[in-house]
Amino acid sequence: MIIRGGISIYPIEIEITRHHEEICAWIKLKSNETKCQAEDIVKFLSDKIGFFKIPKYIRIVDKFIITSTGKVQKFKMSEVMINELNKNK
Repeated sequence: MIIRGGISIYPIEIEITRHHEEICAWIKLKSNETKCQAEDIVKFLSDKIGFFKIPKYIRIVDKFIITSTGKVQKFKMSEVMINELNKNK
């Protein structure tokens, strides 16, 4: 923590302001798991990892966006998420 002019500034706040990046997780549940929600995942992770590693955005999907060869298209998933976030502004 940095104290500047009597105001507490946390390094994580500086990084978010500078880089404009957030963590997003796309999660495909097992076929027999239907009740899991984003809040459940956050609660589970909060006991396992640091708060700054927990995804701000969690999207539960039936399937991932994949190529014809079966590889996950991460860049397309990023585009979808960016478009959704821009719509909600």
